[in-house]
Amino acid sequence: MKRHPYIDLWLILTLGLAAAIGVALYDGPLQIGSYSVKKAPFRESLLAARPAQSALSDWSDRSDRSEQSDQSDQSDQSDLTDEQPQRFLIFGDSMTPNLARRLADYAGANGHIAVHSVNWDSSNSISWAESDRLEEFIAKYEPTFIIVCLGSNESFLRDPSIRVDKINRIIEKFNGRPYLWIGPPSFGSQGPYNEMLARTLGEKNFFRSDTLDLERGDDHIHPIQSGSNKWMDAVMAWLPRSAHPFTAQVPAPGTKRALITYDSYGPPKKYKGEPTDSTEVTEPAEPSEFSENSDNSDNSVNPEPSEPAEIPETPVLPDSI
Repeated sequence: MKRHPYIDLWLILTLGLAAAIGVALYDGPLQIGSYSVKKAPFRESLLAARPAQSALSDWSDRSDRSEQSDQSDQSDQSDLTDEQPQRFLIFGDSMTPNLARRLADYAGANGHIAVHSVNWDSSNSISWAESDRLEEFIAKYEPTFIIVCLGSNESFLRDPSIRVDKINRIIEKFNGRPYLWIGPPSFGSQGPYNEMLARTLGEKNFFRSDTLDLERGDDHIHPIQSGSNKWMDAVMAWLPRSAHPFTAQVPAPGTKRALITYDSYGPPKKYKGEPTDSTEVTEPAEPSEFSENSDNSDNSVNPEPSEPAEIPETPVLPDSI
């Protein structure tokens, strides 16, 4: 058979093209002796569509992982909710008793044991940090969960950072017990103070209240009971996002209130060297302990304190909150 005259040429060209493509697709530098072979950009051109497909695949994988993570977070959050019956200690300034009443409604509706309310009128972080009252009530009531209602009497400070050490000292007194700090409701310029509380306590331990529209009494500062109910309802609605959620379904009308006790004190003595932004200095009365009795009406063991005394409408540093 006669051989085609160009078959050798085609064979050489085919082998050369195959070698060129092989060199171009080779991932890495290619050297022959001391010479580097320059490769044509075939590899980038041939594989250009692959990154897009890879990116789509990666996005799909990330989306699946994100969905699984969201479901896992919801599951984890559900697992974090403490379903054990709690014994609450709620303490602070004169905003405290009305909040305690609504907390007792939640406690009764969710099988919690008791709510122990301690209000120290006109108190601030210095009052509780420097006294031993908090330790006394923790020993007395042995709470499993502590709620703080404090800050109204110092939220006007020009430099809120001077309270950080006092706030940390209060938290140390809890000895690791779960807690929630409820910030003061808005009645002035309190932004810097609330921001300091959020930084010091962490956002999961601090409920910021100054965005709430609450019904107030004649002093335009203290919420009336309906306003305090709305306030505590907002806290309980936020609770699942807190560091230590517990069972807190909204109480149905007519739900029996849990056992609630009250301890009440007058204004604390002024501490030596306590900074103030007010030019008016008064000496508060000696603290007086609210006497206990056996009146168990409305599931209470101590008498309910009266509504807070009226204070000036536009105070610089309120003296009876």
